[in-house]
Amino acid sequence: RRTMARLFATNDETGMIVSAFLEPAKQDWTAAQYREWGLEQLAREESFSETDVRRFERGVLAILDYRRPDPLGIGDGDKAYDQTNRNVYLVHDGVGVDVHLSKGDFQPEDGALFEAVTDSIRIRE
Repeated sequence: RRTMARLFATNDETGMIVSAFLEPAKQDWTAAQYREWGLEQLAREESFSETDVRRFERGVLAILDYRRPDPLGIGDGDKAYDQTNRNVYLVHDGVGVDVHLSKGDFQPEDGALFEAVTDSIRIRE
């Protein structure tokens, strides 16, 4: 039996969606291994393209950034509705954590929002 906890939140003011998934960690997996597994899962989706994919680490966090052109099919031809995504992975005390940030119609100034949310991710005991 697989045990998982999920959290989902939206901010109507910023348009950011945040979801978090916590589950028992795969034995001896690192945050970077979870990130690579997550990328493999995305690559299986027909609409996924590895354009604009970026992988990096920040302390104990393994981060995956990517963009999905018009994931909901709502672009109007003149203006695409692109969704920018960030998955932040970490492993702590036998728990694998995936925090997914997404925002449609991403603008350059939205980068600071992604950074602020990422910088706020931590485990407190």
